Amino acid sequence: MNDGFVADLSAETASRTTVARLPAGTPLNLERALPVGGRLGGHIVLGHIDAVGRVKELRPDGGGWTLGIGYPPAHAARVVSKGCICVDGISLTPYDVTASSFRCAIVHATRERTHLKGVTVGDEVNLEYDIVGKYVQRMIDHVPRG
Repeated sequence: MNDGFVADLSAETASRTTVARLPAGTPLNLERALPVGGRLGGHIVLGHIDAVGRVKELRPDGGGWTLGIGYPPAHAARVVSKGCICVDGISLTPYDVTASSFRCAIVHATRERTHLKGVTVGDEVNLEYDIVGKYVQRMIDHVPRG
């Protein structure tokens, strides 16, 4: 294949992501891993999907776009305003965070260079929460009470 590749899909990935439901040929965002010793210039993400959300809003906003995403309320502690979140592998900054939704500003270049160009309201998206926040939440959840 000159314009793609084939990969296996684990049961874990199929159960947590939208990938198993996508038609063949659907574009996905894949990025190379940060090399050891490489310059870290953005959000720390691992590419491990935590939940599936749904596009609730997508509208032009100045020179860019506003993207609104609904997510499972059980995960509210993991979505932090002005923190980071990955939506289908695209690292974004959430704002207007509620217990079940958030918004992100999408600059023109991001929309044009990713599959967000084809996303519409109602589409499912894969969400990855900030790894630091996940570790903090795990530590808090396992503090002995007494």
